[in-house]
Amino acid sequence: MDIRGCGLRLIVLPLLVLAATLLLWRGAAAQAQVIKSWPAPDGLVASGLAGINVVFAEPLDPKGSSLSVSRAADSVRVDRGDSRLESPEGRELAVSLPPELPSGKYRVSWSAVSARDGSKTTGDYAFTVTPFLKSEPQPGSDTKGSPLQVTVTFAEILKPAGNALTVTDDVRARVDLGDARLDPADPSGRTLRVSLPADLRAGKYFVAWTAALADGRVVSDTYGFTHFPWSPEPARMAAGASPLPQPSTLPGAGTPSLIWSLGLAGGALALAGLRLRRRRW
Repeated sequence: MDIRGCGLRLIVLPLLVLAATLLLWRGAAAQAQVIKSWPAPDGLVASGLAGINVVFAEPLDPKGSSLSVSRAADSVRVDRGDSRLESPEGRELAVSLPPELPSGKYRVSWSAVSARDGSKTTGDYAFTVTPFLKSEPQPGSDTKGSPLQVTVTFAEILKPAGNALTVTDDVRARVDLGDARLDPADPSGRTLRVSLPADLRAGKYFVAWTAALADGRVVSDTYGFTHFPWSPEPARMAAGASPLPQPSTLPGAGTPSLIWSLGLAGGALALAGLRLRRRRW
């Protein structure tokens, strides 16, 4: 048995495996990977979106690298066909969109060729164009205290009529006060508001809105939030229980603190007298 040859194989084989692993890792790392994008995947954006930008981890080859946007429902392209590398480092793909892109779900598709080794990667993600901008409470949020109203703000001006805003609980029972209207606190006319009862119980709630936009479109959607009420006072006080004993009184007896202090002083004097007596003995 050739011990030297066997030992050599035990050394060479692990080195070959390590080298192959490093080559595979290097090849995978060389591929152009997305590090950020605007809009973000599954993001909500207003209808005035001017274009799409996708940033990669390394420079791209303009030949073979492209970006496109299509409607998710039927795959019809909606971009302007001007896909290009935009950053000085050559890591950012961009494409323009037509003005006032209609509300709906869209899909971004990209093809990226590495400028270093020519490796090619592809991918896609979705985003949604909506006139909805923000709300209070926010979608999916947990609220504490007692929210007295729900507001929904849009990117576009609303008509005075044709709007709706309701809040229901987890069994679809309506809980708002039925006074949905354009929020007078927003002079731009882009916010809907509805009041909630002060004693809203804990639980899951759903907000449903319909917005009549100034350009004639009517859009609607729903979202949820969870409510956790709380009281700024201790539970005992909120329930009407008597206050806890103060330090100036004896627990359960209502004895003035002066009497209690005198009793302690008398006990101390008696103990001191007993010690003196023992010393004399």
